Amino acid sequence: MSLLRNPDPAKLAVLRKNPAEHIPRGWYCYTRRPERDEGDMLGGDLCPFWDEDDSRPEQLCGYCHLRQEGDWQGELVGLLWDQCKACGVNEEWEKP
Repeated sequence: MSLLRNPDPAKLAVLRKNPAEHIPRGWYCYTRRPERDEGDMLGGDLCPFWDEDDSRPEQLCGYCHLRQEGDWQGELVGLLWDQCKACGVNEEWEKP
């Protein structure tokens, strides 16, 4: 696997002890912030478990280090390439 960010395994082990503290709230693998009053949103902080495999096709390249699965594996994963969560952690939506 050729992951772009390839995080440190020791750091991932520490993050896995309490993933809810580090995973953004909402349905995406990043923090969403309001850009304007009209409700347009911009991305913010990226989940430390999200990654992508640049050797795979664009819509099959997402990878979750928490689940240890990519878009090309399993049945529940498939939109990681678009930074949509597959982990189920902190999925409740908070209004900005």
